[in-house]
Amino acid sequence: MGREPKVDPEPGEAPLQELEPDHLSVFLYLAFNTKDLLALFNAIDLTVKGYRVEKLWDAEKADVLAAELKEDPEVVPPVSAMLRKIYRAPALLDLSLTPGIARELAGLAVEDDAMVRLLWRLLSDADKEVRAQAAPALATLVERYYKGPANSPPVEPDKEAAPGKGPKGEAADLARARAEVTRLRQEQEGFKAELAKAKEREAELKASVKEFRAAVAAAEKAAGAAGADRDAMARRVEEQERDEKKAAARSTLSELAKAKKALARLEAVEERLAAAEKERDELGKKLHQALKAREALPKQPPKPVASEEEEPVEAAPATWVVPNFTREFYQSLERFPPGLQRIAFKQALLLAENHRHPSLRAIPLEGLPSYYRVRVASDVRLIYRRVDKDVEILSLIDREDLDRYVRQAKTR
Repeated sequence: MGREPKVDPEPGEAPLQELEPDHLSVFLYLAFNTKDLLALFNAIDLTVKGYRVEKLWDAEKADVLAAELKEDPEVVPPVSAMLRKIYRAPALLDLSLTPGIARELAGLAVEDDAMVRLLWRLLSDADKEVRAQAAPALATLVERYYKGPANSPPVEPDKEAAPGKGPKGEAADLARARAEVTRLRQEQEGFKAELAKAKEREAELKASVKEFRAAVAAAEKAAGAAGADRDAMARRVEEQERDEKKAAARSTLSELAKAKKALARLEAVEERLAAAEKERDELGKKLHQALKAREALPKQPPKPVASEEEEPVEAAPATWVVPNFTREFYQSLERFPPGLQRIAFKQALLLAENHRHPSLRAIPLEGLPSYYRVRVASDVRLIYRRVDKDVEILSLIDREDLDRYVRQAKTR
């Protein structure tokens, strides 16, 4: 199996992505050595998060490369180019194979006696010219086994080929590759289990932080009422702080980092929620005052419709309906800047005043009765639902996520 690059017309690329993952992985493992695999990783800019590629075993590199090839068909051309560089072209490329011939070739590829059986086939052919084609191969074997040092016996072929140097070695490599793939998958399952435990620990830490904050708030309230209660609560806070420090000492650095990130996100959400609630109250007051002022004005006769194509605007209700802002809506606000959040609240309050206001351009969601979307920006939509006379504000999403939102809403 020579590894010198040769210049030949490029053969057709094999559809490697059609192979089973394990079959593709072991083929790549047998076809490429460590240097070849690293060159392919660099060519397609493939990395493994948390690992240095050069430290991975060859079987692990082959498994990662196989997964990437199954995921992205554009990886096939670089792999095929590397195969052509090393092996020039597939064997018997000009021969039209039948399923029977293909089955026998596949069997020969993993048999120890493939070389003898192939030479025997050539030597037993009825065509003399075909038989003559075995001569160069036999001459190569004479050079390999008989042309040793002077007066030395012929070199016996290595019956137990080294790994990667013959059918037996390749079979052993294949067995090791499968064992390594199995081990890698077991490690992957272990990593998933550890990740689940870390998430559980993160939830516990969040609960602990919430309890700690509640305890501090209770301590501050009690301190204002009586000095004795303040001292007792201060001791309780100190005890809780000591417990938190002990728990933090027992936890890993990664868990502590996750807890800090979670706390920062929680504080940011609380700040946004407080600001949003304050803005909502202010807008509600202004709108309520505007409604009262409008009721005090003398009623004017309705204006004629400007165009037959325009839909007449429904009169706004006489009473202010407070919109129902859901938890899902407040969570969705985190993904958008304050400017878009402000516009979303204004649109929600306008919905509560008159859901048919022409500036809203409310459009029903197909397949979801009583669900509507309102434009907030060119690529942002506000989702709400009308329940009787109430307006339920559901979510603020990107326009491109509308189909996914409808599918998920149908399964709730």
